[in-house]
Amino acid sequence: MHVNSERFTQNLTPEELSHIESCDQCKDELFKLTALKQSAESLQLLQPPQHIEFAVVDRVIKSKRNKRKAPYILIATAASMFCVAVGWLVWNNFYLQYKLEQVLLVNQQLESQLMQSSSPIYNQIELLVRVRQIELKIREAETSSEKIGLLQERKKIMTEMVENTKGQDYEYSI
Repeated sequence: MHVNSERFTQNLTPEELSHIESCDQCKDELFKLTALKQSAESLQLLQPPQHIEFAVVDRVIKSKRNKRKAPYILIATAASMFCVAVGWLVWNNFYLQYKLEQVLLVNQQLESQLMQSSSPIYNQIELLVRVRQIELKIREAETSSEKIGLLQERKKIMTEMVENTKGQDYEYSI
């Protein structure tokens, strides 16, 4: 087995040295590496002018700063968009709930005016009790589809109440 070329730069073991002595390929590799090292040592290093060196250092520092800011800007933008979306949803939900309560209040006022104009009959009182029960269910409903279904049911009952206010000849008021 040949000696790893990375091991040539370190202290070699006696087994590795004996292998290099007996193996022409490893001996040639060691010779090339030694020659390369000697030629590199004989080269003279040149120093760049200071203004160029400072410009390169400044450019490296600025590029590192810009790379650090980019992810934070993206995260901050995403967080801001999320907060705006959640705020809009909360406000929209509050506004819809407020409007629903206003509609219910107007309906209750209309019912009371309707009931004050004439004395209620037994069927109207039953319908009014059913309307109140549906209103309680509407306030407890969580989804808009449930609320819409209950409002439609309430509308049917209100239509029945209006029909009953016309009265029948054989009905008696209380």
